[in-house]
Amino acid sequence: MSRGTAYGSLYVRSQDDALAATERQYIIKGLFCVGELSAIVAQPGAGKTFLGLYLAHQIALGRTTFGRRVKAVPVLYCSLEGEGGFENRTKAAIANYGKTINFRYIAQSINLFSDEANIGDLIKAILDIGAKIAFIDTLNRAMANGDENTPGDMGKFIRNIDKIRQATGAHMCIVHHFGKEHSRGPRGHSSFMGAADLVLEVEKQGDNSRIISIIKAKDDSAEQQHAFRLKVVELGKDSDSEPITTCAVYEVPPTSSAQTKRKTKALTPELQAAANELRDLFINNPATLVVSPIPGMREVPCVLKKKTLNRWIETGRLDIESDNTDDRKRKKTAAEKHAQRLRNQLKDHGKIGMTKKYVWLIDDVFGQPDNTGHSPDIPIFSKPN
Repeated sequence: MSRGTAYGSLYVRSQDDALAATERQYIIKGLFCVGELSAIVAQPGAGKTFLGLYLAHQIALGRTTFGRRVKAVPVLYCSLEGEGGFENRTKAAIANYGKTINFRYIAQSINLFSDEANIGDLIKAILDIGAKIAFIDTLNRAMANGDENTPGDMGKFIRNIDKIRQATGAHMCIVHHFGKEHSRGPRGHSSFMGAADLVLEVEKQGDNSRIISIIKAKDDSAEQQHAFRLKVVELGKDSDSEPITTCAVYEVPPTSSAQTKRKTKALTPELQAAANELRDLFINNPATLVVSPIPGMREVPCVLKKKTLNRWIETGRLDIESDNTDDRKRKKTAAEKHAQRLRNQLKDHGKIGMTKKYVWLIDDVFGQPDNTGHSPDIPIFSKPN
């Protein structure tokens, strides 16, 4: 594929280059592709590490997974939360799925936030074993002394993950936690969700059943689901002759009653109307920009935050009209506070991303795909009004 015309480190490509481009190289079809970024997110105890380990073994073995085609490639799993427990899980995986030379792992702490040596060493390890996908379990442990709630720190972490992807061409899958409130989405700053090509959410259904929901996909259909169960596996006896146990993943057929629809917290009528008005703003606003709102995040259509306030004033949702100057100032201050509450609530519901300057939609969640499978177009302009 042509890289286009070079301008220093930049390459300008034509439409002919796009037509000649090869298709994305899948690892698990419709989920993981070479060179991309994904996340497996769940609350504690939901089984995200067991799922990550299962997917890693299935990839290493090249076995069909959840009805999806899989290409056998070398895999590197980085377990940053301890050696003993992970090795027991690996033994259970070998016993239940089979042994393969394509699976390698690291079971120690790794700093992918500020320690350049760890980043360089991980790049060398991925290149040396030829891994096409690496799992980082978990984001919090990989950030070391960074703060996952701070946009600057999260942006730096994403940039470091991008360095690894660009240097190795490998897919990076990050295992991550939900916050205390499920409706508020994954823990930490929303820029991580914005940067990911794929997000898989794991939810606990009863003692052993789990639901996997595809809540974000790059060019594929989101909102699909798969199901699995955790089966207790006995590995032997300890020095006290008591059983050593762990768990292994077993897929559940899609027709099983264990696979239920993913529950989402509905928007209030006011929030839904405000969300629809924001979406209309993106469609009709010549001030829509394609920018990277947070360092390290991919470019997305954005509007300046003040435009959302103006939009809600235009629709009559927020009222600042008055013949009295002081009263108008008071009403405008109240409208600004109301607009901020609306933005915060929409962000908490996972509908928008937001910084001090920009607002962007998350995967056009306010619209429905048309019969071609594409979401409604949001026109993009080069300059604000």
